[in-house]
Amino acid sequence: MGIYRIPCTKDTWITNRIIDNNSSVRATGSNFGADPSLNVYAFEPDILTGTMDVARSLLKFDMTELSGKIYEDLIIPSSSVTYLLKMYDMKHEDRVPSSFDLFIYPLSRSWDEGRGIDTENFRDYGYANWHSASSTVEWTTTGSDFISEEYGTASQHFDYGYEDLEVDISDIVINWLTSSVFNNDGILIKFGATEENGDASSVDFYRKAFHGRESKYIEKLPVIEARWDNVIKDNRSNFAYNQNNKLYLYNFIRGELTDLTNPVIVKIQDHLKEVSASYL
Repeated sequence: MGIYRIPCTKDTWITNRIIDNNSSVRATGSNFGADPSLNVYAFEPDILTGTMDVARSLLKFDMTELSGKIYEDLIIPSSSVTYLLKMYDMKHEDRVPSSFDLFIYPLSRSWDEGRGIDTENFRDYGYANWHSASSTVEWTTTGSDFISEEYGTASQHFDYGYEDLEVDISDIVINWLTSSVFNNDGILIKFGATEENGDASSVDFYRKAFHGRESKYIEKLPVIEARWDNVIKDNRSNFAYNQNNKLYLYNFIRGELTDLTNPVIVKIQDHLKEVSASYL
């Protein structure tokens, strides 16, 4: 199995969460670009406005090097590649949601990561945030601009809530690599519309947290993992009589591939009856 990992080059999360319950002031201008966690949640509606407290995560992956590996170096085949988004659960003391789905959509607008990190008082104002993608460009729709069809989407169900995320986003990545009209602006991770637009009878979906690219645990950083079958296969399970057949031999000594220095006898048998032998 061939594996090639593309690291995350920027990430953040955005929210419309209420800061002060008495005044219904929301953290729509807050930035969390330096936060080591990436959060997704949908809290029960505010009793005054009926609006859910929502958080979404944004990630960007630079596909330039991958494109070179495919089309120039030919290390990775241009077809038959599966692209998996892999993110790792971050433990926290808050309640964790259970029995829910998260959805992945391609973003349709460039955005800034920012350097905000205040997750207690939400006083690190900056971009991107719930209202704006950058200091000069607002989201067309508050909460980010994303494409819900045509260029690929993905989702994963979480039963217990502590699971890692590993989801096939091949359609999105292939469009990034091949489409002349579809820009790589990154991806969005969010709850479904039903959970985010709940009414007064809605339940909490609490906080699902993943390790972001600022995490100190390097083995848990978010990546896109390209996988393809690079196994060299021979005909050992399907030899044909009086035909050219391939048989590959790998000589390992103490775990290292080593050239053969002595003749090797290869015996071919049919139904436990030896029919030929040759020297390599």
